[in-house]
Amino acid sequence: GKTGGHLFMETGPGLSGRSGDIAIKTGQGSTSAGSIFIDAGSSEEGSGSDIRIGAGASLGNGDGGNVLISGGQSNGNSSSGGSVYLMSGKAENGKNSVGLLSISDTKSVGIGTYTPDESYALDIQGGTATNRATLMRLQGDDNGEGFSGVELWGNSSRRWVINHQSDNGFSIQYKESGTPQQAGERRIPFVIEPGSPDNALFIKSNGYVGIGTNDPLYKLDVHGQARFTRNILVTSDIRKKENIAVVPNALENLMKIRSVTFNYIGEDKTTYGYIAQDVEKVFPDLVTTDSKGFKAVDYAGVSSVMVEAIKEQQREIRENEEMLNEFKQV
Repeated sequence: GKTGGHLFMETGPGLSGRSGDIAIKTGQGSTSAGSIFIDAGSSEEGSGSDIRIGAGASLGNGDGGNVLISGGQSNGNSSSGGSVYLMSGKAENGKNSVGLLSISDTKSVGIGTYTPDESYALDIQGGTATNRATLMRLQGDDNGEGFSGVELWGNSSRRWVINHQSDNGFSIQYKESGTPQQAGERRIPFVIEPGSPDNALFIKSNGYVGIGTNDPLYKLDVHGQARFTRNILVTSDIRKKENIAVVPNALENLMKIRSVTFNYIGEDKTTYGYIAQDVEKVFPDLVTTDSKGFKAVDYAGVSSVMVEAIKEQQREIRENEEMLNEFKQV
């Protein structure tokens, strides 16, 4: 039940200058030098002991001491300098120790790995040893006034900034000046405000983009109204087309389509339009059926049919006027 002995190593004080140094060094070997082990004692019942390395404090106006840990230098042409590793211990349940932090001779910092990829300045890896995904957390201050973010710098002061804003919003902005705390000259092309609904923007693995839906069925699938402050342009150059033909019997077929008013289920707003099933009977090429069986109408295509129908109607009007003039002359 007695406490084990202690070992203290201490140099003498400097009476008019700096104190003495302590050097622990192994001898030089012809193949490899010896190692130095500093190991805390084991405990049969309690926790293991700690090893603490601390720099000296300054009792005057000077700076506190530094803690310097470096890998060994290599003088060989094909060798690498030593790296610095920090790892956790191994538990009796068999879980492997994890490379908590490693700094390689290529100045790459690894978290969760002994061998950070030299292509990256910071290489964070998860793994089965920790039984968790690879995660990184950046947090601002607790009073809600700060923000966290990542800056991607190019040359000069131009960079992209990914921010979690103080109002719980999210933005991706381009900045040409200023500091993280100051706006400076910036443009914000992408912002998600706090309180945004689920599926405000969703991109599927096939590249389909959904706005207001997590199951887009088209390249761009918008659930709800959309507003455009400029025209929607559709490629219509004749050099892009083939099998060109005038729409036949446009007026006759257009007369078979009902123009109706309705409201979508769950909404009160009155809408004007067509019924896809009616249009499909006359102009099947203007109706698309999605993977769930719902039909959509190409309204722009219907308008092109209207143009040809008006032309047919005008021809009929002119013919009737000519016939009426002939009767008047008789």
